[in-house]
Amino acid sequence: MSVEAVQRRLKDLGYHEVGQIDGKIGPRTRAAILAFRQDNDLALVPIIDVALTEALDRASPRKIAPERASGAPAASRIVTASNAQIGLGVIGAAGSIGSQIAPALSEAEQARDMAGRVFTLIGLESWLSNALPWIGAAVFIGVAVYALRAKAARIDDHRSGKTP
Repeated sequence: MSVEAVQRRLKDLGYHEVGQIDGKIGPRTRAAILAFRQDNDLALVPIIDVALTEALDRASPRKIAPERASGAPAASRIVTASNAQIGLGVIGAAGSIGSQIAPALSEAEQARDMAGRVFTLIGLESWLSNALPWIGAAVFIGVAVYALRAKAARIDDHRSGKTP
């Protein structure tokens, strides 16, 4: 087997520590080979030999520990950053919506006598000033949604064994 074929097979079996499939035996590939050899009771040498290739041909996917499969990564920078983005997105959206609602409530009391003037003020400037808080809220909500997706992807990678 070529180095690239060994790397691909290791990754397919769940030995994600192999890193990038590049055809080079670097520290990550050696670590994946050693992990595979240990799991399959082979001699602990980071080389590609007949015993390794034969074991790779008949190997089943790596088992994932139940605590890992049901857990979340501890002290993950990605999860921490996602949580911060979610918090900022929620605060920003609430602030943007609040900035639109608060003046609307106070102006609602004066709306009766101003109703006639509102129709004359409709234009691009009026529309833009009314739309900006809602656009800001949409941006903040988008940030929070994408942060939630990044967090979920990181936890899924952890549970599947793709990341430490």
